[in-house]
Amino acid sequence: MKFQRYYIYLIITLALVLNWVVVSSGGFGRSSLNLGLLPKKSLIIIELFQALILAYVLLKYKKLKFPLISIVTIGLFVVFNLIVHQINGYEVTVWVSGLRHYFSFVPILLLGYALGSIGYEIKSEFKLLMILLFLQVPVSTVQYLSIKALVKGSDVSVFDVVSGTMGGSATNLLATLLSIGIVYFLILFLNKRKPKFLLGAFILIVPTVLGSAKGMYIILVIISIYLMKAYKASLKNIILLSLVYVTIVFGFIFLYSSLEAGKTLDVEFLTKYAQEDSGRGRLSRIESITNAFDIIFDEQSPLFGMGIGSANTNPLGEDAEYNDPFIIRHSIDRLIIETGFLGLFFLTLIIGYMYMISRRVSKQIPDYQQFNKDITLLVSSMIIVFAIALFWDDILFRVQFMYPFGLLTGYVLGMYYRLTKSKNIYNQII
Repeated sequence: MKFQRYYIYLIITLALVLNWVVVSSGGFGRSSLNLGLLPKKSLIIIELFQALILAYVLLKYKKLKFPLISIVTIGLFVVFNLIVHQINGYEVTVWVSGLRHYFSFVPILLLGYALGSIGYEIKSEFKLLMILLFLQVPVSTVQYLSIKALVKGSDVSVFDVVSGTMGGSATNLLATLLSIGIVYFLILFLNKRKPKFLLGAFILIVPTVLGSAKGMYIILVIISIYLMKAYKASLKNIILLSLVYVTIVFGFIFLYSSLEAGKTLDVEFLTKYAQEDSGRGRLSRIESITNAFDIIFDEQSPLFGMGIGSANTNPLGEDAEYNDPFIIRHSIDRLIIETGFLGLFFLTLIIGYMYMISRRVSKQIPDYQQFNKDITLLVSSMIIVFAIALFWDDILFRVQFMYPFGLLTGYVLGMYYRLTKSKNIYNQII
């Protein structure tokens, strides 16, 4: 297991840190927050490692059906999408570039599946992930202080540029990633009732406050409600979770006020920001979704979309036709434009399938396997967060979130196979 363990250590570290280490692509707040120690092309090493581990998983775990079936399914989708590209007259490089965005995380998901299916616990790998999450606190604090000193006396906002080791200006991505740790500590707190776990969740919220990621409010509300349901919503648990949420919200408010950012909680300010200042003229998040639908209907391709890569950046050549940061705000826009209603349908099926499996595993795992039980509840919670984040950020195409998320979901799927193979129903669910 050493090779798999060390590989996960390496790839998760690279995914969460390398985008911060390389030279920034430019823009205010980006070049000053990136370390710039390596050329941007260094990022390709992540995908090279993923290609190697994919071959390793397919060879070493060739008796497992799920990895092979997954690759065959993706292969058929890729070939079909190439046909869509050719019909729309795009360069092949656009298609190749698009594949990178969609499927880069698949190898680590399959590795997680393989490890879960043979009963290996990813405790040490998860500990590394938590260490990297806590690393965001000091890095974000230094970034906040340095940017605030840089713009002192001007009207430039320091918010939405604090991004930890995510690289560039990726506050919302940072918040979504940190929600893995926040939710995990909330689960531990509900299990063990120890204040230190609530403190851990509160500490991980700090970078989202420094970056003014207000969408975290919504995520915390929804996850709190979900955890109430998962813990069978007894009066005691409802009161406890309500107190936890109130504590966290007041912690938000206290930190905002301490940082002299109280206006970000003011209704009048938020209304003006949404109507006039948000994104400096970019479409609102709702408008960007309706615009994506307008594009595929105008192009008379609502079912299949315009093809993978047609709304993404293209490092192999010129950017794709519909790649425009002023009209595309998050993953769901790109998904609509590139894959149409068919892509939305399949993504909905995948999200629903993963959620269903994670809930089943949570009910079947014996109580003495507490780590695995907590991970399955965490994964089902993060699937909900992932679905929300599709409408909040470019989350589907970001390795910083998709690699840890892929590892954990694959691990739970593997556990499901291990739990059900003795009942001979594996072939019925694949």
